Amino acid sequence: MALESAILSGSPRLEQAVSGGSSVKKRPPDDDADAVRRIQNALVALGIPLPKSFPNGPGGAPDGIFGDETHKGLQKFQQQVFPSSPGEWDGRAGKKTLTEMDQRLPKGAAPPPGPQALTMSALAEHDKVTSLLWAGAALRSLATARLHFSPGGGASRPGQVVPPPLRIVLQALETHFRLSTAANKLATIDFIIGVYQKTVHVLGASSQFFIDDTTSQEALNGTPAHVPFGKGKVNFTPAFRERTADAKGFGPKCRAAMVLHEPVHIVDHPQASNADNHIHENSAEYATKPAKNQIHNAHSYACFAQHCFFGSDTRFGIGKPDQ
Repeated sequence: MALESAILSGSPRLEQAVSGGSSVKKRPPDDDADAVRRIQNALVALGIPLPKSFPNGPGGAPDGIFGDETHKGLQKFQQQVFPSSPGEWDGRAGKKTLTEMDQRLPKGAAPPPGPQALTMSALAEHDKVTSLLWAGAALRSLATARLHFSPGGGASRPGQVVPPPLRIVLQALETHFRLSTAANKLATIDFIIGVYQKTVHVLGASSQFFIDDTTSQEALNGTPAHVPFGKGKVNFTPAFRERTADAKGFGPKCRAAMVLHEPVHIVDHPQASNADNHIHENSAEYATKPAKNQIHNAHSYACFAQHCFFGSDTRFGIGKPDQ
């Protein structure tokens, strides 16, 4: 049988075990680390804590070591699902145990198996190249806008012809940040520049900030990427994956938008997580929120950067999963 849950599916070792092959069991010797991590994530998702197996906390990745804690965690699960069959309480992940686990976990495809497969955070590392290109375009455009609004910078007068690069950034600033509602346009632009600069820093040090997440409620709900409030890490879940023929996953531009969006929640905490500020780009309210809200809207930063890069309002994001 094939495993179907988002956490367990995609592992050749677990597929072997659930098909009647040897169980994944306590070391020594060490078993397949990816298979063990999936078992550990599954146990936590099923309500069995493994604090020692998650050295970086529950939002981090498990250690992939099948030691005493994982062994006892499996025994506890087996006691729950096979209460009248003590012979099943062996602490090993074999056919019956994996089948029971799989049936209780949310369904959905995990990243494809094999040596070429990328973890969720590794896929995000790949996508961040595009995110950085967009952010660079945003910063260059903002420098043009800053000069325009600086004293003596030559802000356009009614009827004056505005050159295309400046026209694009002014349109983008109004569309995504409602600059016309700002009390101080130059200070607002400086704030936006600061957020982009800090976001670029996070992307540049992404190995410290990007983690895989298969256990949180957001992961179980199918949210592809999120930043837990105040945690300072971008969590990528099994839903963050390449777009497939069966319309699951997300296209590269959509993923790049997520990768640019999420660090804003880190660098502009807690304002960027305030519900009054976090307005989706496809919401009617997006066009009505004033600058004091939009400068804290992570959606605005992803969309503005694209607008500057492409020269038009593209809004590649979760609302365009096939892009």
